Amino acid sequence: MPVELIHYCKKCKLKLNHDAIVMTLDKIEKIRCNTCKTVSTYKTPKPKKEIVSKPTAAIKKTSFSQEELVNYNQSEPKKYKMSDNYKLDDAIYHPKFGGGFVIKTEKDRITVKFHEEGIKVLVQNQAK
Repeated sequence: MPVELIHYCKKCKLKLNHDAIVMTLDKIEKIRCNTCKTVSTYKTPKPKKEIVSKPTAAIKKTSFSQEELVNYNQSEPKKYKMSDNYKLDDAIYHPKFGGGFVIKTEKDRITVKFHEEGIKVLVQNQAK
């Protein structure tokens, strides 16, 4: 009884039924396409690699503490501008990242904790 298997046929350009026509010690050497009758050398398919998704470090969802929410709601958030100067605990609104608080200040950059986007470093005191 011939061994049947599904294999890619180069002539038909499809995965189709093939018959094993030459076998040596339970190893298939030659196969024949049942559709176009083309005989070809059989190559054992390589095992598929398991795709492992990598965690994305770019998006870190954070949540504000109750105290931070009260402070944010009491203060009018400034619209973020690269040319402005910010202080610690300033509430800001960024057009892409949304609302957040300044948690660290340096001469030319600030670190902001955004509600949806997590912690981001932004520039400040930049001349236009």
